[in-house]
Amino acid sequence: MKNDAWQVLNDIKEVQERARAQLEKLEIEIDLNSKTSYKYEKRKNAICSEINENIVIRNLTNNIFFKSVKIGNTTYGTGKVTFLYDEWGVPKKIDSNEPNNPCKINISDSGEIVITIETTSLKNNEGNNLSVDIIVSPGTGRLRMDGPK
Repeated sequence: MKNDAWQVLNDIKEVQERARAQLEKLEIEIDLNSKTSYKYEKRKNAICSEINENIVIRNLTNNIFFKSVKIGNTTYGTGKVTFLYDEWGVPKKIDSNEPNNPCKINISDSGEIVITIETTSLKNNEGNNLSVDIIVSPGTGRLRMDGPK
């Protein structure tokens, strides 16, 4: 589980560094419907235009899944959650204006982003599924991990 969490963390860090280096806004999309996949852009607007060579798609290993994504005070347990790094490497929340056209978006400042990864294979002392949080700080985009819990 920690290997998957490190992979997600490193991919987020890569997007942040690319956004700064390329002076572009780059998106990360976590699919909370499948619970096991996410994708990110290597070039601006790759997800909207579906330019596959500029999109990286990753899957978590068996029995490991995304439990939720919390952005600011809102926790998402289903759907596709998208955030981006702007050209200064600052994370921002994305809200789609139109469900049928995800390329028309509102970008808003957001609070801390907490991505929770969980496994059903391991339990903590209270008998709950073991989980790890990946935390993205607002403003700075600093990344850290908290877990297992």
